[in-house]
Amino acid sequence: MNSPGHLIWIILGALVGFGSSFIFGDLLTLPVDLYYLIYFGIIITFFSIYIRKTHLNPKEWFFKEIGIGSRARNSLWSFDGEVYIKRAGD
Repeated sequence: MNSPGHLIWIILGALVGFGSSFIFGDLLTLPVDLYYLIYFGIIITFFSIYIRKTHLNPKEWFFKEIGIGSRARNSLWSFDGEVYIKRAGD
């Protein structure tokens, strides 16, 4: 995440977030429910594109950012997403 290219993603994220809320919330004055549907659709799409283009592994990033080491992560989560606890001798 130290790449200068991430600065571009931050700027694009701000433009997409503030721009879409300005256009759909202020200029078009859509009903609130429709506004939220469009806004969150745009934000989720942007985040998905960011993940694909930067090859981010969300699971790995999340556990690294909250400070859980790989040993604790591997002992709590299997690769298919099921939660299980390893015994100390396993």
